[in-house]
Amino acid sequence: MEALPDRVLDEIVQTTLSLNASTTLPLLLVSRRLSDSTKRVCFSRLVLQDIKPLALDSKAAATLARCPTLVRTLEVGSPPPAAEAGEEREVPGGLREEDLEGVLERCKEIEEVVWKAGGALPEELCELLAAYLPNLTHLSLRPLPHSSTHRFSALHLSLLAPQLTHLSLRGLSQDGARALARSLPLMRDLLNIDVETIFFDDSLCRDGICAARKLREVVVETRGTKLTDRGILALLDLPELAALTLNEVEGRLSKYLWTKVEDFFPDTLKSITIISGETSGHHSWVLDHLPSLFESPLLTSHSLKTLRVTRAVPKIALAAFAAPGSFVPPVDDMAAPRLLPEGALEGLLQSVRNGLEVLELDWWLLGVEDLKAIAQVGKNIRVLSIFLDAPFAKLLSLTSTFLHFTSLQVLRISIPPEHLPLPPADISPTVRHAVLPPTPPCASPVLGSLSPAKEDGASLGSDGGAGAGSPSAVFAVSLFGSSHTAASWQATLPPMREIKKFVKKTPRLAELTWGGRGGRGTWWITHGSSSSARSVTSSNVVIDFEPVLLTSSPADPAFSPVTPPLSYRSRSDSSSTDFSSPSASGPGNRRRSSTGTSISSAGVAPLEELPEMSVLNLDLGSPSPAGRGGRRRAGSAGDALGSKARRSGGGARKASLPK
Repeated sequence: MEALPDRVLDEIVQTTLSLNASTTLPLLLVSRRLSDSTKRVCFSRLVLQDIKPLALDSKAAATLARCPTLVRTLEVGSPPPAAEAGEEREVPGGLREEDLEGVLERCKEIEEVVWKAGGALPEELCELLAAYLPNLTHLSLRPLPHSSTHRFSALHLSLLAPQLTHLSLRGLSQDGARALARSLPLMRDLLNIDVETIFFDDSLCRDGICAARKLREVVVETRGTKLTDRGILALLDLPELAALTLNEVEGRLSKYLWTKVEDFFPDTLKSITIISGETSGHHSWVLDHLPSLFESPLLTSHSLKTLRVTRAVPKIALAAFAAPGSFVPPVDDMAAPRLLPEGALEGLLQSVRNGLEVLELDWWLLGVEDLKAIAQVGKNIRVLSIFLDAPFAKLLSLTSTFLHFTSLQVLRISIPPEHLPLPPADISPTVRHAVLPPTPPCASPVLGSLSPAKEDGASLGSDGGAGAGSPSAVFAVSLFGSSHTAASWQATLPPMREIKKFVKKTPRLAELTWGGRGGRGTWWITHGSSSSARSVTSSNVVIDFEPVLLTSSPADPAFSPVTPPLSYRSRSDSSSTDFSSPSASGPGNRRRSSTGTSISSAGVAPLEELPEMSVLNLDLGSPSPAGRGGRRRAGSAGDALGSKARRSGGGARKASLPK
């Protein structure tokens, strides 16, 4: 352990804490090196809320007080949706510049800034970051798009240009797009860029992005109509480009775009991703370029390892039911699933023969025969995601076909509405969405139990009330049908014996997901012995089922999971398992650990000795007289805060940093 580099040791500690947060204190006491590594992991991220006055939870307060020099990532997020009873409501979207400056002055070793709050970005933000953070290399400014109509003009972005290696921007104004184009030639070490703006045009690609010659990953997102074939072809001319992503690009791309590529694209290009929304209105020409992809020289390249042409599904549409009062956007007519274009299968098979490893193709429908043809040459495919034009039961019967996928580890399937299983009720699959009146305050739209419902449909609980932990609503609105109970939805799950039979024929399969609209969930597969009584084992195979969310509502981010039947329970106790919300790509986006704790790279559980939710309202004071570029010593201020925090007991408390 002593010989391991710090970076490797930190990764081991982070994984350990993610699996079991109770190991925090033991790791602090084992040895000096492990203690230092644990502190680096626990205090490496500082999270602020975009509110005024600035309020810090116990973790953030302890980080600023004890070891601000360990902070490597600063994250600014939106405040909770509602204040506690009797608590004064902070003003969202109003993080004061002096508060932010006070934090930056103390945390000078920050390497990454992530801004994902709902308020408008401070116009002087780049100037502040350049003045206080000499080690900043990762900058992500992606405010929530629905929370503010204000666009970011990226003033003084050029001040950060020489040090950035990763840049992600959303909501740039026209001036912001021009500022970015002027700054990119100065970003000589930039490796990754992700930009969203309606002012994306060919000049930004040609004169801006292409001037950063070391770029390896480029993500373009625009609803504007200024981007044409010339801009895309210019991006493909980057000498070290490894991955190109077009995320809901609605420029004027011609139907022959991908056939114009010819042979000048770099040998380093390994990934092509095209994502299109299925709900928003599209211009008539937006999808015309997709069929030409299968005739492109890109697919004949032996260097291409990843091909994704996928649809972006709203999170609310991935749940089993729509909560009363919520609206599930229907699929736009232009995005309705259609069969592969004529001749597309041949180009796709050629790419698979040349060593394609990741194939995500849920924009078009693939028939059973198409799947069989891919399987014949798909020995190298590790990840397969398709829109199958057949029932899920038909997929499970294709065991002989999947014998050819000798490297397959992840299989994600979406099923069109006409092939979804119907619960034992009179349900019309033609109903795609519904809007119901909001439920009364005493009622809950969340179904947290699969207990048999009363005949009158009044309650799922035994007492018929709406007390704590006892939901009061029985019926929700199905995304593909009329109202029915969660218990009837449970009856549509495929038999576990069929899942086991299918898994035995795919020895490397670790994830089987039935996702998309009307999906059921994810089966996690572990090939090996297990003593767990709640897991389904067969021939040294352990299968854990993670169902999709039961209900979803835009106003309620805390969605509730379906409780699966006993034969589908995961290894952990169902009452303590954290079923988190699925990603847009499917419901099983995070693997569960044996203790029921979700493994996420987003963060680590806080230290046990810190109070759970004590709040410190900190007056971080004004910046030093030397100005924004000043380097005032902050150690004494941090020590003073730490001593006050230690002297205070639990509960709410206030402290002020001396100026």
